[in-house]
Amino acid sequence: YFLFFHMIIQNCGVPLQFYVIIYINTKFIIFCISCGAYYMLNIPSARLTIPKAIGGELVRHKLIDTVLNSPAKVVCIHAGAGYGKTTLLSQIARKMEKAVWLSLDGENDVFTFVNTFCAAVKQTFPEFNFPASEYLPFSEKSNFISILAGALIGTIENIPADFIVVMDDLYTIKEDKVKKAYFLPD
Repeated sequence: YFLFFHMIIQNCGVPLQFYVIIYINTKFIIFCISCGAYYMLNIPSARLTIPKAIGGELVRHKLIDTVLNSPAKVVCIHAGAGYGKTTLLSQIARKMEKAVWLSLDGENDVFTFVNTFCAAVKQTFPEFNFPASEYLPFSEKSNFISILAGALIGTIENIPADFIVVMDDLYTIKEDKVKKAYFLPD
């Protein structure tokens, strides 16, 4: 998305301070205050929706129960391609009353990751609101990731429901800052 924003800014030729980025539902709207142009960027709903069960799907009850009854706050499923990780994760998510689903696709910019993650949370909890753009002024600080992650976690903790967060295709995240923000394993 950063590249997309950069392309838009270059096309308009207007300095960055003349842009407003608005996030509504699963859409980014970029508005140029100077010329009035606006651009919309969607996050595909398939990336924010738990995959549907397929007929004949192998249900791994023991693995599902192990994950759901685990005292661990973070559970990583690691296996080679084709071993059924996404299928297992979707089965776990469907067992829960509330589940946030995010299929990752190499969101290696911190703000892109946060905004995509927030879109996934908003899909399950429409009242959820985390204005990540308010943290842009802190992006050059050495403790920026701690500030941003702390604020996001604090906002998530205010959701009045029990739920799980499933991030599929975690391996696509390569940027260390993004991994650090969410305590992702290397």
